[in-house]
Amino acid sequence: MTLSGVIQPFAMIDDINNKTVSFGNHQIVRCEDCRTYINLNCELNINNKTWKCNICGKLDSYPEYY
Repeated sequence: MTLSGVIQPFAMIDDINNKTVSFGNHQIVRCEDCRTYINLNCELNINNKTWKCNICGKLDSYPEYY
């Protein structure tokens, strides 16, 4: 099976079809070791306010606003 893809960096985004998240003045949460952004594949622990990075496996905390 042949698979291909087209990548266009910095392409114009159609705001009607794509939803974005605004953190206001806050930064997006990142792993302290590998600097990966928190994403859908990370494991969140709501009780301890921690998340496990899906790339390096480090257990990091996330701030109150998140």
